[in-house]
Amino acid sequence: MIMEEERQNQYCKGCDTPYDYINQLGWTWDKNNKIYTHDDSELEYQGGYLYWNNERWIVPVYNEFETNKNIIPKTFIFNIDNSSMTYSCRPYTFTYFLESRRGKRWQKYQQYRKRRKLKKKLYEKKQKQQLN
Repeated sequence: MIMEEERQNQYCKGCDTPYDYINQLGWTWDKNNKIYTHDDSELEYQGGYLYWNNERWIVPVYNEFETNKNIIPKTFIFNIDNSSMTYSCRPYTFTYFLESRRGKRWQKYQQYRKRRKLKKKLYEKKQKQQLN
């Protein structure tokens, strides 16, 4: 029973369904064209299926052409798992580059380059002293 309560509050406190959450964010569903629209954006968003409590809900999917930074966090993104042919749907979250795996490797590489530059300077200084 605890898991059911946690699942109900997965998206927001006080929302019983994903539809309530989407309406709270300002999305409107156009049944005729089968698209989502938002007052702050001119773009049209496709809907994707979110399975929640054994029901299917249509949610707005992340649009890569959106330039309004206030709209992007209000969309959903799909992660496809190729090994098991399944997908998961979750609200979009911004990933800070330096906290990603690639960003951490890039920082380590920059530290390595600084150490190499320092060693090169020391080596050149030592070479000049030996020549004099």
